[in-house]
Amino acid sequence: MKIHRLEYSYDKNDRISISKDIKSAQGVYALLDKNLEVLYIGETINFRQRLNCHISKNNTSRKLDPSPGQFGFNTYIPLNIVDYYIFIPSGDKLERLMIESFIIKYFSPKFNRICLNCESDTTEATLD
Repeated sequence: MKIHRLEYSYDKNDRISISKDIKSAQGVYALLDKNLEVLYIGETINFRQRLNCHISKNNTSRKLDPSPGQFGFNTYIPLNIVDYYIFIPSGDKLERLMIESFIIKYFSPKFNRICLNCESDTTEATLD
């Protein structure tokens, strides 16, 4: 698994343009900050499109410690704190959901609504 730097720019209309290296593939992804702390984990059928849904230049003022109900269906993450991403390709929906669930439980990312009330002790992850 490789950690990739998130590269983006702005077009002439001030819209975000992400790197052409980011594929429109199915899989599980993790968004990380400059210290490689996991901010968000998700699964998608189109990573490139989903990443565009998450990041926005106008969301730089959001709180970094979200509370339950603060975010809607799409979790917006301040663009200025996402520096890296990890992508695990998978064409199987059930496999993606299992991988996503496992790593959310393990890392308890601050922007995953499911884990806002999770215990912070993530030193051990087991499959029961």
